[in-house]
Amino acid sequence: MCIGRGSIPSRIFERIVGSVGAPLCRRLSPSWACRLAICAIVQGLVGAPWVWPAWAGAFNELAGQGIVIVRGTFDSGSHSYDVRGHLVKTAPYTKREASAYIEYGITDWLQAIIKPDLVSTRLGGTPGGRYTGIGTSEAGAQLRLLLFGPAVLAVAGTFHLPASTRERNLALIGNTSRDSDGRALFGVAFDLGPWPSFLDAEAGYRIRGGH
Repeated sequence: MCIGRGSIPSRIFERIVGSVGAPLCRRLSPSWACRLAICAIVQGLVGAPWVWPAWAGAFNELAGQGIVIVRGTFDSGSHSYDVRGHLVKTAPYTKREASAYIEYGITDWLQAIIKPDLVSTRLGGTPGGRYTGIGTSEAGAQLRLLLFGPAVLAVAGTFHLPASTRERNLALIGNTSRDSDGRALFGVAFDLGPWPSFLDAEAGYRIRGGH
């Protein structure tokens, strides 16, 4: 779909991105949807006056402020795939998990990251195939390196701390290693019409400490 000058989509487009950004965006892409996406980035980078602050992803929590996200899951099953890819009946499996993700701003440029985890796993009919207690929790920090206009660059690192390293317990398979990971984060805040928005990109690497 193309936007012609003076058309209804064009007038809506210009109202959203402004009279300055719209001509530039028309040159960058003929697609209406692509123009909106491109102009959101352009308007954010040039520091449009309607930019809103963001506190997520690459954007740190302010000093003395934070967020808490609580999550709970329940999984169960009585079938699995064998080595030939056939679905076969197995011992029943159940898992209940509750976790919280916490970010807290120590300063405006440094925030703490904590993720406690509680888990209860049972493999029916399997000797020793039960576990209830603290699961694989995480702890780390995020450091803001640069803040330029509506954009931010940060780095983060977290450690994954298992409650147990007993690999013989089948209920703990995949959750007994001490891992660590590092990430580089980049974000841009902007308004998409009346909606505060942001774009976030991350690249990371994880080091496994066991099986």
